[in-house]
Amino acid sequence: MQAKSSGSVRIFYPEWTKEELVQKLREGAARLSLFLPVKEVILFGSWARGTYTVASDVDLLVIYEGAKREDAFSLVKKTVNVPRLEPHVYTEEEFDALGPGFKAAARQGLLIYKKMEVPMLAEKPLNQFMDELASSAPAPGGGSVAALAGAMGAALVSMVCNLTIGKKKYADVEEEIKAILEQSEALRREFLNLLEADVAAYTRVSEAMKMPRETEEQKAIREEALDKALKEATEVPLRVAEACVRVIDLCRPVAEKGNVNAVSDAGVAVVMAEAGLRSAALNVLINLGWLKDEDFKKEAQTRLDKLLEGKSQLKEEIYEFVKSKL
Repeated sequence: MQAKSSGSVRIFYPEWTKEELVQKLREGAARLSLFLPVKEVILFGSWARGTYTVASDVDLLVIYEGAKREDAFSLVKKTVNVPRLEPHVYTEEEFDALGPGFKAAARQGLLIYKKMEVPMLAEKPLNQFMDELASSAPAPGGGSVAALAGAMGAALVSMVCNLTIGKKKYADVEEEIKAILEQSEALRREFLNLLEADVAAYTRVSEAMKMPRETEEQKAIREEALDKALKEATEVPLRVAEACVRVIDLCRPVAEKGNVNAVSDAGVAVVMAEAGLRSAALNVLINLGWLKDEDFKKEAQTRLDKLLEGKSQLKEEIYEFVKSKL
């Protein structure tokens, strides 16, 4: 608290200026978004109007997505952590149900944080994806490419199926090929979702690494956020690896029973799926090197080892079979 003297009267001012407080709140809101699906954070009341005094509370509206969480209020207090903070924490549904007076007053405040609504990576043109991949941004990166490789493998399996179904020559295997097509299309959609999940996960890792660590409390908050982000960033490529294995398993029957004119596409499918598997594995391994939770690391490594076991040999077997058909 600052104090200035004017004759015999001492006038007390808050510890921070409005600009300094806003910066602190923005840093805190960015940290909060690592733990809570924050949609919007608004500073309102006397601090927003510029009529604050040393006794003024810091009224902060926090609106988050999803179901109500019992820990939401405490998370705001812990991560934003400024003196005299008075959080008003609501889900989107709870905020919509509030009276118009409060909502209007809050909406007239100062925007501190707003979740960015960006186009899904999978919806962007290929050249834009490649430009982003080549940039210095932390994501998209190798994990996104692993998911994309798996998606392309699944799409090629679907292509072979679609070139087989309806052909008189393959009538005897049509039902089996239709069943494979259903699986490959489900996998293709799953990969595109995982591609987005990978970008989101690595963005959170990057944000956690940038968190301040000047005090012991800041170090503890950063470590917790980084641990959570790294575990999520490990789980996503594990799921990519699992999906790639399922694509590999579909490649042999489509190579053996699908349209012979598309057999080379079945070969490319297995190569892409196995490349996606091994690429995802590298992303798992690099994250495990950062983590300290030995139980989590052991479980993840065991899952990965089982997924990798025998898959390179299986890919080579299918590849050689395809070559024999050319």
